[in-house]
Amino acid sequence: MIVGSSLGAPSHPEWYHNLLAHPTVRVELAAEQFEAIAVPAEGARRERLFAQVVHVAPGYGEYQAATERTLPVVVLERPEPGPEAPREVDNLARPAYRGDLAALLDTLSTPTPSASVLNWAP
Repeated sequence: MIVGSSLGAPSHPEWYHNLLAHPTVRVELAAEQFEAIAVPAEGARRERLFAQVVHVAPGYGEYQAATERTLPVVVLERPEPGPEAPREVDNLARPAYRGDLAALLDTLSTPTPSASVLNWAP
């Protein structure tokens, strides 16, 4: 789990926006390395997890108090094992933006000369 505190800055850190756009990540934890999917916690889950973070590292409570934005809590979840485990996830945008993201992905998946020049693949 990671928290986008930016030390209480008024905007989310850039890495948070990068994770929303590309949520498949590689985690290195001591000698262990594994693939994970970055999932922003929302609602009661976010509140519960953030309370746990503040209990262990009280400075995060101070960062939250220093800003009007809600500090994002991102859970790095291992995908389910097996042949059908997701290779890539592209829909973790906030619910309000999911429709826009779906429309953008539809537009990008439509073959166009510029898309084939860029060798873009969904």
